[in-house]
Amino acid sequence: MHRAQMLAVAGQVAATLGHEIGSPLNVILGRARVAAEREDVPDDLRASLQSIATQCERITKVMSQFLSLARPSPTGVADRSDLGAVAREVVGFIGHECRRAKVRATVDVPAGERLVVEAPHDRMFQVLFNLCLNGVQAQPGGGRLEVSVARVAEGGRAMVRATVRDGGPGVAEAIRGKVFDPFFSTRLGSGGTGLGLAVVAGLVKELGGRVVVDQGAAGSDLPGAVFTVWLPAAEA
Repeated sequence: MHRAQMLAVAGQVAATLGHEIGSPLNVILGRARVAAEREDVPDDLRASLQSIATQCERITKVMSQFLSLARPSPTGVADRSDLGAVAREVVGFIGHECRRAKVRATVDVPAGERLVVEAPHDRMFQVLFNLCLNGVQAQPGGGRLEVSVARVAEGGRAMVRATVRDGGPGVAEAIRGKVFDPFFSTRLGSGGTGLGLAVVAGLVKELGGRVVVDQGAAGSDLPGAVFTVWLPAAEA
């Protein structure tokens, strides 16, 4: 009941944000596209304008996913994505944040192994992006981030498992049951919104999977938080 109430609040907030952010965002997106198509625009400026348009589109998708916290899609998802490819793309995308935080990010994906799941690429990107960004932000003084993807068998069915490990302080056992709740964050006083992991949990559940958080082995180079996502592997 507590989680249902929090999701209802999240839905109300999302509806308000969708209206207040959506209108000016569409203006920015439209003007960036129009300006990028002008023939007298230098190539470097054109690239910047196209980047602005791309990121505006990404924000729009994030807002749509935020709305799904309280109103999950009633229909199944037909699109497929390669989780290994998504992991590589995410790590490349957060390269700037990693360099700024002095965090070394690596990807471990078995060569030639089928790692396809019944989930749209954008949604899986958002899941891994939120988990990776969480790991980078947990190490403001530098550290390590590792994303690994593998195909595993569980309960007689094929699953694809994605794991994100970091070298930060980890998540205390007393609050592990709350980290996926909307608006819960240990960083609320320093820029955290408490929505990133809630979005992850909502998307993974909607796709028929699950996500858990654990602690890395003490004394290892990745002793911090360990987030693991399991999703059903797509049939051939």
